[in-house]
Amino acid sequence: MIPIIGVEQMNNPQYDGVSTEVLIENRTYEAFFPEKHAAGIVVSKSGTAVVTNEELINIFKKENSKIKTKDEISKISKSFKKKGKTVVFTNGCFDILHVGHVRLLEKCKMLGDFLIIGFNTDNSIRKLKGINRPIINENERAEMLAALTCVDYIVFFNENNPSDLIKKIKPTIQAKGEDYSNKPMPERKIVEKYGGKVILIPLEKGFSTTNIIERINNKK
Repeated sequence: MIPIIGVEQMNNPQYDGVSTEVLIENRTYEAFFPEKHAAGIVVSKSGTAVVTNEELINIFKKENSKIKTKDEISKISKSFKKKGKTVVFTNGCFDILHVGHVRLLEKCKMLGDFLIIGFNTDNSIRKLKGINRPIINENERAEMLAALTCVDYIVFFNENNPSDLIKKIKPTIQAKGEDYSNKPMPERKIVEKYGGKVILIPLEKGFSTTNIIERINNKK
């Protein structure tokens, strides 16, 4: 749950929206929502407005046709496979999008007809990488990914791994970075059980979000 603490109309006429203070896990952040979004959530609620992560994701999803719910993406995948199309699935955090991410996704798309991204929510990243991650919030990360022509669909998941999501989508191919040749991959058995393939993609050397964060910190 994300309680909205206060709403103040922005004075800059260049922007049509509101700036607000948002309390997340006892920390206050400044955020900006277009006016139509704020009106749809905050103004419609009486008293202290409360906005859930699901509400924010649903608003963003309506603005971007590539963002789908789990049920929607399951139906889409099933439809494509009935038509003989190859559905490729990969997943990740994509925190601080960099050229290594882009090249990996382009290689994934080359494996089939449609590329679906299983996308870690902020909560799932905190569980995996600690309270200081992600650097970029989930809606902004998703918007950047959706801008890539190689990405056809994005679906959020809140679990530690995409096993449950893969069970719903049943992609023809699950693509992962080659670093997973030596890492646990619980979803592999699920994919192979229904007849799908797992393909490991060579990674671009020297590119990672962790490296970018370290370089920034070293320059401080």
